[in-house]
Amino acid sequence: VEGHRKFRGEGNSSCRHQNGAYELARLHGPATSRTMGVLNEIQGLLWHDIWDLPGRLRGERPWAFQLKDLIDNERGIAKAKCRKKCEP
Repeated sequence: VEGHRKFRGEGNSSCRHQNGAYELARLHGPATSRTMGVLNEIQGLLWHDIWDLPGRLRGERPWAFQLKDLIDNERGIAKAKCRKKCEP
């Protein structure tokens, strides 16, 4: 929810996912961050995509579940890992 306030709109989806995954990984570890990212995509599929399947199939709205979001999450997790490893 906080990510949607900071990085509004579909054009900022990559920043939103990378930043959210980074913060979660930094605070709670990569496993928690990864789990929350996958659960976020699943809830998008169940609560948004399936609920509005005809509109999604017609291309009226973007899909909530997107593989690129999971890839962006991994980028954020990698940045958090690097930062932890590189800092004294």
